[in-house]
Amino acid sequence: MQRPVGVTVITIFFLVAAVYFWIAGAAILIAPTTTPPMTGLMLRRALKLTGPYPVIVVGGGYALIGWGLFRLHNWARA
Repeated sequence: MQRPVGVTVITIFFLVAAVYFWIAGAAILIAPTTTPPMTGLMLRRALKLTGPYPVIVVGGGYALIGWGLFRLHNWARA
């Protein structure tokens, strides 16, 4: 079965968001006193409140959903 173009676009968005979360979480792990300049105001506030680990886990969830969509698994279409 050929993958629809819309699913491919959504998959790319999920994977880009996962990389964004991983970079933001890793930047906080490397330099805990600074916040990465690329993070938005809401993500910056969430990073200060929760720390980098939940952000990295959320990025993993986004990557998992992106991979599932790319492989056309039914569980990824929630």
